[in-house]
Amino acid sequence: MARRLMLQYAKKHRPRRILELGAGTGLVGLALGVWMRTQGCPAEIFLTDYHAVVLENLHYNVTRNGLDSDDVGAHVATLDWQHVYEAYTGELASMTTAQTLPAANQERSAAYPPLTDDHPFDVILAADCIYDPAHPAWIHAVACKYLAPKKPGNAEPELHILVPVRSTHLQELDAVYNAFTHPSSPFHVVCEEQIRGTDDFGPITMHRSAFHEQQGHTVEYKYLVIQRS
Repeated sequence: MARRLMLQYAKKHRPRRILELGAGTGLVGLALGVWMRTQGCPAEIFLTDYHAVVLENLHYNVTRNGLDSDDVGAHVATLDWQHVYEAYTGELASMTTAQTLPAANQERSAAYPPLTDDHPFDVILAADCIYDPAHPAWIHAVACKYLAPKKPGNAEPELHILVPVRSTHLQELDAVYNAFTHPSSPFHVVCEEQIRGTDDFGPITMHRSAFHEQQGHTVEYKYLVIQRS
């Protein structure tokens, strides 16, 4: 996803505010942030998650890559998609993924400020972070709240979603289409691609000699670019 975004913004209006959802290690947002800095066009990047351990690791990665300076503006913040969904729709979510959170998650994640809605974002990234059929509806609510409106002369605000095409993720992929192509949705899909990549699953005991194993397994991904209608 980061490589595709670099190609997209190499010759076009570049975003000034970027939001990454379920950022994990922050690879996509950090890579984009480093590249934009080398282009002399630094952006304000918010790397978000809700898992305390992930937030701690995100903070480490931001600092380690030198992206915590004022001229780059990489920030780590908490964002609970379920909470946004419930507040936006006025409905309680039919399920929760809170059972995957560590003990004392709220206390540990309190070190990182919650994402505010003071300013909308030009780009929202959701790279391989959808692990439940409920997530797309939650992300749809996040996009409704945080994706900037269209403005003449500016880059088109976009949501970029990357979902693995695995037998274990078919429900999640269907849920993405259901959420963003529903007649009541204020969004529409402007680009859809099937791309090939490699996952990074595997034991930490992989040997350096086993090069093909180190590269992970080939995975097909569905890449969607979504804009406001």
